[in-house]
Amino acid sequence: MADALVNALAEVCGASNVVTGEDARAYNHDFLNAFHGNARAVVMPANENEVSQSARLCYEARAPIVPHGGNTSYAGGATPDKSGGAIVMAMKRMRKVLEVDARNMTMSVEAGCVLEDARAAAAAKGLLFPLSLGAKGSCHIGGNLATNAGGLNVLRYGNARDLCLSLRAVLADGNIAGELKGLRKDNTGYDLKHLFIGSEGTLGIITAAVFKLFAPPAAFGCAFVEVESPSAAMDFLQHCREEAGGSLEAFELMPQILFELLAEHQPQARNPFGGRIPKYAVLFEFAARSVEEAEEKTANVLESALEKRLITDAVPAQNETMRAQFWHAREVTPEATKRAGQWIKMDVSLPLSRLAAFVGRMETALPNIGAGKYIVAFGHLGDGNLHLSAMPDDDSAAETIRGEVYETVREFGGSFSAEHGIGQSKPALLARYKDAGSVATMRAVKHALDARNIMNPGKVVLMESGGQ
Repeated sequence: MADALVNALAEVCGASNVVTGEDARAYNHDFLNAFHGNARAVVMPANENEVSQSARLCYEARAPIVPHGGNTSYAGGATPDKSGGAIVMAMKRMRKVLEVDARNMTMSVEAGCVLEDARAAAAAKGLLFPLSLGAKGSCHIGGNLATNAGGLNVLRYGNARDLCLSLRAVLADGNIAGELKGLRKDNTGYDLKHLFIGSEGTLGIITAAVFKLFAPPAAFGCAFVEVESPSAAMDFLQHCREEAGGSLEAFELMPQILFELLAEHQPQARNPFGGRIPKYAVLFEFAARSVEEAEEKTANVLESALEKRLITDAVPAQNETMRAQFWHAREVTPEATKRAGQWIKMDVSLPLSRLAAFVGRMETALPNIGAGKYIVAFGHLGDGNLHLSAMPDDDSAAETIRGEVYETVREFGGSFSAEHGIGQSKPALLARYKDAGSVATMRAVKHALDARNIMNPGKVVLMESGGQ
C-alpha cells in the first residue's frame, strides 16, 4: 500500500533521499546498540527549506519526527521507537561550513557538519574552534548543540552552549525561528537559542548555527602523570590551577582498568608508562605563548608536584607526535570499553569538593551489589564530570547499580546527567531527581512549541499524548 506521507517527502527531498524498510535499518539503533526502533522512513533534506517543508508535512500527518545526526548518542536520543510511525530526519546532507569570518572570529555552519570538519575549517583560517570530543570525526554540529556537548576543553572554553552565538531551527509546524548573527551582544528579548540547545530535538530541528572562534595557542604543555588516588588527583588539579591559572585546558582522569582495556582492545594506543599500568593517571594540558614557555611551565608544574608528592610519576609530551599519541589513548577509550562487552553507562557530575569522596563510596559499594567490572574514576575530572560504567552480573544487578549510583549522586549534590543528555534512557530519572517546578516548566515549554508532541516524542520530558 502506498504511503502518502512518504511519497510527499520524496517529492520535497527527492526519491533517492527518502528510504524505507531495509535501507532505513542503520537508523533504527543507537551507537551502543542499546536502543532499537523501527522508522517509518528516513528523510535526508539538503537545506533548511526542505527541512521546513518536510516538518510541515509531518505536522499535518501528525507523524513523529526524530532528528538524527552522527548517531553518537549514549542516551538513545536519535533512535525512533518501535511503533513504526516515526520519520527520522537525517541531517547528513546539510554539512556545509557556510562562513568563517576571521575578523569577527566567528564561524557559521550547517547542522549536519561533522565537528572535525568545522574545526579544520577554522584552523585553515588560523583560528580555533575549541569544541572537541572523542567522537569528533563523526558527530554532527546539530547534535552537539542539541545535547549541549561538553568534551575535553570545557575547563577553558565551556560547553557547546557557551560557544554558540546564534542558531536557526525549524519548529514542529515547519515555521523557522532564529537568525544567524555573529554578535557577542544582542539584548533583544528572550535568547531563544537556549531553548533549542540541550533540548535533544524535542522543541525543533536545529539547521545552522554561528559559533565563537579563538586565537589558537602557540603551543601546549601536555603530560600524563601517575597519582595514588582520585583524592590525590584533585590535589594535583588545584596545583595545576595555581601554576597554570586560566591556561589549563584539559584535565582527564583514567583508572587502571582503562589501560588494561586499551591494551586488549586498542593495542595501537600508546601506553605512556611503557609496560607498567598505573592505578590512576591524569592527562592534563595547558596553553602557552611559545614552545619554550610550554616546556618551562610543564617542567615547573611536574617538578613542584613531585617535590610535594602530589604525583608519583610523570611523562611529558616531548613533541606534537607524543601529544597526539597521548590524546589518542584518551579518545579511543569509549571504543575499547564498547568492544569489551555490554556495560551500563552513567554520566554524572559532582561538585569538585565532593568528587573524591563519591568515587571512594562507589568503589566500595559497586563490588557488593553485582558489578563484576566497573569504571568509576574516569573522565573530565577538571569540571566534575565522571563517566561511570559497570558490567552487571545480571539484569537485576543492573537496576540495583543504577539506583545506588543515582541516589548517591543526589546525596552528594550532583547531577545524573552531565553531558550525555536524557534521550529515551533517562526521562524517568528526570521526573524523579529534577525538582517538580522545573519539570512542569519544561513540559509547558514543550507543549507551547509542540502541542502535538511530534518532535522526538518519548525523549527528555514525557508528555501525556504521543503525537500519533
